Amino acid sequence: MVPLFNMGVPMNSQDIKSKDATFQLIHEKNPNQEFLGITDAVLKKPKHLFFIKNKNFLNEIVESEELKNLGLIVEEKYYHLLDTASLEKLKEASLLATTKDVMLTMCMLSENFHKKTFLDSDNFLDGRQLGNVEIDPTAMIAQGVFIGSRVKIGANVKIYSGVTIQSDVEIQEGTILFNNVSIYSLTKIGKNVRIHAGSVIGADGFGYHFSAGTHHKIWHMGGVEIKDNVEIGANSCVDMGTFSPTIIGAGSKIDNHVQVGHNVKLGNGVVLCGQVAVGGSTTIGDFTVAGGQAGFGNGLKIGKGVQLAGASGAVSNIGDGETVGGFPARDHKEWLKSLAMLRKLALNKKEEK
Repeated sequence: MVPLFNMGVPMNSQDIKSKDATFQLIHEKNPNQEFLGITDAVLKKPKHLFFIKNKNFLNEIVESEELKNLGLIVEEKYYHLLDTASLEKLKEASLLATTKDVMLTMCMLSENFHKKTFLDSDNFLDGRQLGNVEIDPTAMIAQGVFIGSRVKIGANVKIYSGVTIQSDVEIQEGTILFNNVSIYSLTKIGKNVRIHAGSVIGADGFGYHFSAGTHHKIWHMGGVEIKDNVEIGANSCVDMGTFSPTIIGAGSKIDNHVQVGHNVKLGNGVVLCGQVAVGGSTTIGDFTVAGGQAGFGNGLKIGKGVQLAGASGAVSNIGDGETVGGFPARDHKEWLKSLAMLRKLALNKKEEK
């Protein structure tokens, strides 16, 4: 079963205009073209809307083969800065339009698509009563477990009491969910995964846009994908992706009380020790290790085999194989030398007194 990403109600340009009065149509190939949802640079799903607010987002899409099948909405002030070549390239899209505040438009449209995405998801009546779940006869399910609609549970899965599994979730063979784990809709869990008590997989990411005195919600519908042989400790959280899934790579190990933000991509064999926090849209390469209470900022690219010392803070990209520490995180030896120097200065001052 594949998560039903962005299967919302279709919207054409007039529907979008009805939601946002600042929407200005520049070009469209077919006035009757309907868009199925919102996409991002990871998926670039055809017949979906893609938002551009700066050069980074522009670069993600202009050379893409999928461009002609997308609807593009560009921040008005940024659109007027574009050169002729960029404008002509963008007109290859199915639709090109501007809006005064693309993030606010995204909030409004994502709410619409979110409502329709989950319209037929029943998380109040158990899917076993509804008769629309697939559960392998070898699966062991304790009393006090809720299973939503269209859930698929594989062979030799063990689910302990108090677990909640919402609609459109897939759990593959050999996985164990301990007591009081919560699995939100559109989550796919691989083989031989262990998720310990109290953890929450697939809650909404922390995404808001502040405008006119209000924090407007960006509605999430991207789901989570947990690959094979992952272990997640007690009371940890992995947030749902915005429009594409948050991904936990095969063999990764996540300790207790860890926060993994929306759209994060963990490679294979990543280790996150207790109380680590990973900001949204950060990518972490294979076999990287983060010590306890370390933190990663938003949108970073962390290489393979990186070691981040405990209680450190990464606020910029880190290359393959680097060992870093401190805040902001820098070369580990340099950080230790700076600590020794500060201590020496402090002791000298103390002696002078």
